[in-house]
Amino acid sequence: MMTNEEKVTKAIELYAQGLDAEEVACKVGYSSSRSLSRFMRNMNYMFDNRLKNYVLIDDESKGKTTETVNNKKTQENKGDKNIDPLELLEKPEVLSALQHSDKLLNLINTGGIEEPKEDSSYSFWRKAQDFAFMRKASFTTTVRLPVELNERVDKFKESSNLTQTQIICMSLDYFINAFEEKL
Repeated sequence: MMTNEEKVTKAIELYAQGLDAEEVACKVGYSSSRSLSRFMRNMNYMFDNRLKNYVLIDDESKGKTTETVNNKKTQENKGDKNIDPLELLEKPEVLSALQHSDKLLNLINTGGIEEPKEDSSYSFWRKAQDFAFMRKASFTTTVRLPVELNERVDKFKESSNLTQTQIICMSLDYFINAFEEKL
């Protein structure tokens, strides 16, 4: 069993080798990159998007880091387009908005008048969570993908912070729901 210091060192080394967040979390002993992120914050480390690695926040620079974060928030509010979507997904208010996206969109589209739905719409983030924490019986299968499609899946996986299993399950679910009635 690794000590906390060993976990920190190993995480930094693995990021330096170019591994993605989920791989690093798994190799350090965490179930997800969010768990690793919380651990690293507790150990006074912050992820630097430019370096693509964790950096130590010492007590002297902690105030500077807070100022930098506040400056970034001010710039974001002024319309800065360099917002990292993965950082947004760490914010509780964004997660809450995503969880209630169907209701929000309905309120926007109907001008505040909520109409009853006959058919529940496909909710991207709700489905992602369903497939992320499956407690149902599952089946393991092997699928051969063309190189181009596999590259698209990898890019989507990186940009959305979803696992390959989530993407494939959600894709199949969406496809079958969309075309099942047409057969």
